[in-house]
Amino acid sequence: MDKTDSLVRQITRTIPKIIASEQSPLIIGEAAEVFTLTQTLVLITLADKGELAMAELASHLKVSAPTMTGVVDRLEKRAIVARKSSLEDRRKVSVALGQKGEEVVAQVVSAIKGRWQAIVSTLTDDEKEQLAAILKKIEGAL
Repeated sequence: MDKTDSLVRQITRTIPKIIASEQSPLIIGEAAEVFTLTQTLVLITLADKGELAMAELASHLKVSAPTMTGVVDRLEKRAIVARKSSLEDRRKVSVALGQKGEEVVAQVVSAIKGRWQAIVSTLTDDEKEQLAAILKKIEGAL
């Protein structure tokens, strides 16, 4: 087995563990608000890209339109996101963070950073630099 095959095997074992660790619900704030991975990704995406059409958001996160509708419904009930209907075409609906959503995103990002800070702190400075370079290269290839 060559180095590439060995590395691919290691990646295919590690990635599911990373995903599983991120799928554990995030619990945020004193009110102990719980967010699923998909809800977390919606919040981070909206914070990064701003208001998006529901279809665009679903496509970006690689989920079906009905799944995205359910996720947005639950976030909207909690006043974290808001739907906006198009004035030109009532069939088109976009979603954006509400004021509470912006506050929640800051807490979500802080919680995620905290999780990764603990992991990355186990690396040497050289390993951190190598990881950063590798992640940048992988991101460019995706």
